[in-house]
Amino acid sequence: MINFFSVYVDRLGDWHPQLYRELKSRFTATKVRWLLLVSVIFQSVVLFFRAGEIPVLDPLKPAGEQFSRYCMGIPPDWEYNRGIFVCTQDLLGQLPINWRLWWLDGFSFLSLAGLALLLVVGVYLLVADLQKECQRGTLNFIRLSPQSEGSFIWGKILGVPSLLYGFLLTLLPLHIITAGGAGISLPLLAGYYAVVLAGASFFFHIALWIGLSSNSKSYSLSKSAAIAGLCAVGTLIGTILIMQDNDWEPFFLSWLSLFYPGKALIYLVRSTFLSIPTVGYLGPNELDQLRWYGWDLFRSAPLGMGFMVANFAVGTYWITQVLRRRFRRPFSTAWSKVQSMGVTLSVVAIANGFLLQSYTQGDYLDFLLLNLGSWQLTLCCFFLGLTLALCPQINYLRDWSRYRHEAPRQHRTWSWQNLVSDHSPPQGAIAINLCFTALLTLPMVLLLPWLAPAPAGVTIPLGGIVVALAMGLLWNFTFATLIQWSLLQMRFPRLLVLILSVVVMVVIPLAIAIGAGIKESVVMWFSPLPSIALVEGINFQTPLFFLTVLSQTVVIVASTWQFNRYVQRLGRSESQQYLAPVQPE
Repeated sequence: MINFFSVYVDRLGDWHPQLYRELKSRFTATKVRWLLLVSVIFQSVVLFFRAGEIPVLDPLKPAGEQFSRYCMGIPPDWEYNRGIFVCTQDLLGQLPINWRLWWLDGFSFLSLAGLALLLVVGVYLLVADLQKECQRGTLNFIRLSPQSEGSFIWGKILGVPSLLYGFLLTLLPLHIITAGGAGISLPLLAGYYAVVLAGASFFFHIALWIGLSSNSKSYSLSKSAAIAGLCAVGTLIGTILIMQDNDWEPFFLSWLSLFYPGKALIYLVRSTFLSIPTVGYLGPNELDQLRWYGWDLFRSAPLGMGFMVANFAVGTYWITQVLRRRFRRPFSTAWSKVQSMGVTLSVVAIANGFLLQSYTQGDYLDFLLLNLGSWQLTLCCFFLGLTLALCPQINYLRDWSRYRHEAPRQHRTWSWQNLVSDHSPPQGAIAINLCFTALLTLPMVLLLPWLAPAPAGVTIPLGGIVVALAMGLLWNFTFATLIQWSLLQMRFPRLLVLILSVVVMVVIPLAIAIGAGIKESVVMWFSPLPSIALVEGINFQTPLFFLTVLSQTVVIVASTWQFNRYVQRLGRSESQQYLAPVQPE
């Protein structure tokens, strides 16, 4: 048997050396024994507590005065959330138990606990492993090896959390048994596993991006713990949102909630045919009303989970391009300028579908403004990140400014420098990406009265919405020019520039506007959400509109002029020092 496994391990080493290296250092006999022991203890504890939840009649109390979640009687009058039922006996004196609900609770606990463990611990292990590789100097050695970028990426993703995968695989039989007891079909369960795997791959690629972007020379436990803590907070928020029994109206940010893989559990709970008051969680939510380009995709489990998998797949693809570039050149831009256009087209094409929602409750215009405002806020954050991703390091920018005149004549044109050269300033690429966004968004706005009609008597201000969206894109370009100028002038770390920019230009204006009344505040015209100010006040605040456009134009021209001057000075300062005439002594 040992010879049999050694042969296949040797073949694995020849086929995938990075994966072989990771597995060999982790799968030792001692670690495997501990893994199996922890798995047995964990499953025993879960079964012990689940068995303790099975109701048993107390002979000292009448049956009508005993209550349990898994009894089959009617809810008591004092139980408003209908999560407890009266325990009654049948004609044979037996206690009827809702076994399907009992199995469903166990299945939901294992699903959420396993998902949180996979995402949080997996992200922590990947970031910590790359930090250790950087501290030991082995990461640069791996970069010089002949293996491909894909071999390194999947070797890390499959190998570093391999013990975690082994632990979760030992829980898989119990998870399938609980799903069968709850009445969940195997195809639906397989769809949930596909969503979880796609989501884990997406977040693990992000963890590798963070790890490869680190240039620290010493291992920092605090950084790995901070990244894992952020992932844990996001997982907790996502879990709380899907566990609440609320039927709210969908809006644009509902798209971001689809990046939580646990949302697919809603389809699995519905397939049990247990009533929503009986289950008490994963009940009514915005998926029933959420539309994508006017289609009710998310009412169907196959279409809804398929969209989630495709959503993760698109994000994973573009992050993979970052990892392929950063693997060989750790200080290069995240994407090339051509790739950034593909990223923008992908994000905007998917996100624009969630602008067309039909609102049936409350004030239509209020929900419409909330949808447009959340769209503009998301675009602001996206273009902020895109600007940081396309801004080259100052050394590369200095070399570009100094030696660009030596490039071939056909490579000195504006199109080459702004669309192809990785080390040139990103203003041209950001402007083109904003134009693509405008061209893709304008048809969605014009089709709004037909694909998402308003109630009778309500007029959709299409002209105001179009102008507001254009103002938002202009604001994003203003933001991008200020960010690239501050990156060179301040010489602060990019993460610090990101935080300061969001606080100064997004959080503070919105906080002031909310405090003064978000619809009446003048500050909204100078915030990333001009749609609310424009649609609400276009008839009586026209001077503010022109003042906003004028101020943004002045900021763009001034910051671009200062930036270009600085880049020119950056490229000629050292050469002037060398060519300066020697002063006689």
